Amino acid sequence: MRKLLLVSFALCMVFNTSAQTKKQPKSKALPVIDVTKDYPKKEITLKDYVTTEFIPLETTDDVLLDNLVYYRTTFTDHYIATCNRQDGTIFVFDRAGKIKHHFNRKGQSGEEYIYIFSLRIDEKAKELYLLDGNKVLVYSFEGNFKRRLPVPRDIRISKMYIYDDQSLICYDSYDLDRTGKVPNDCPYFLMSKKDGTISRLPITIKNRIGNMIYTKDTPEMTSTYSMTASPMVSNGTEFILSDLAGDTVYLFKNKKITPLFVRTPKSAETDPRVMFYCDSKVGNYLFMSAIPKRMYKDSERIKAKTFVFDLSTGEIYGSLEIMNADISNKRPFMIDNCDVQLPENCTLECHDSERLLKAYKESKLTGKLKEIASKMTEDDNPVFALSKFNLK
Repeated sequence: MRKLLLVSFALCMVFNTSAQTKKQPKSKALPVIDVTKDYPKKEITLKDYVTTEFIPLETTDDVLLDNLVYYRTTFTDHYIATCNRQDGTIFVFDRAGKIKHHFNRKGQSGEEYIYIFSLRIDEKAKELYLLDGNKVLVYSFEGNFKRRLPVPRDIRISKMYIYDDQSLICYDSYDLDRTGKVPNDCPYFLMSKKDGTISRLPITIKNRIGNMIYTKDTPEMTSTYSMTASPMVSNGTEFILSDLAGDTVYLFKNKKITPLFVRTPKSAETDPRVMFYCDSKVGNYLFMSAIPKRMYKDSERIKAKTFVFDLSTGEIYGSLEIMNADISNKRPFMIDNCDVQLPENCTLECHDSERLLKAYKESKLTGKLKEIASKMTEDDNPVFALSKFNLK
């Protein structure tokens, strides 16, 4: 499939600070990205830099996925975990797309969930970690309840990933965007998978903002709007920490914090505040977006300013246009890993059966994807396309 990738990126400097120390990481002589500047574009051919694994997810009478499964998906070496957001069914597939387990524990007891905000898989422990509001529940692959990790009342987890064998890494959004409230200055933390013990990372963010906008419609009614902007994204075992109000973007890996670059102008100097965040890190490219935090009219198109930083050359681009030969028509290819957790240097696409069959009938598919579509029906589950990049 042919896709266009717009993003922002930054140069990684050798400046490591232990996450266990109390000293705040400092940004000394770091590269600078001007979020107001227009940088040139760069074009590469996808087939020269990527291998794609097409995974048709098995369909049975009781294994039927909705069209939103992409947003709650985690890949490991041997498993895929995803879920239906509305009915709460959780599915565990092998990497070939064959169903291994599925269950539904939706309910209101202490061992059940109401809504799945995030779903992560620990292959080694054969455990699923589910975020439901401010509850973290742990289940076996078969759906047996194992434990609940306690979350303090003054913490609200809005992002959660598997960090290592012992910990989850999370982002705290408690009291963000609330008038008269002051959120915690250290939003990133590790949570013990065993008992929920929390250890905050020594990254301090002043004057924090979130991606929510609250408007007072009447004295009795407040409307809430959410903007697409994420303060943390994963790339295998490394994590990019780009707080929406931060002036420095960090890499967190092996419990080491490395500042990558700084932005200009600073967050507090923008009006309205410009949120600068990472969409994904793939190979030597860091993909970033910047967007003013404000209300947009219904007819107004919200367009983020995008950036790409080439780690190997130090060059900055406004976009990286990647061409894919598997689908003959040219379409945007957006690298956005904000909601999924994937192996290193990978991106995920979800192709629903209706769209694939339409492209097949119009002779727009080639290769493996064409072969898969030729055997599909409209009732089949989607096909995942996991792309492994070699962008160095």
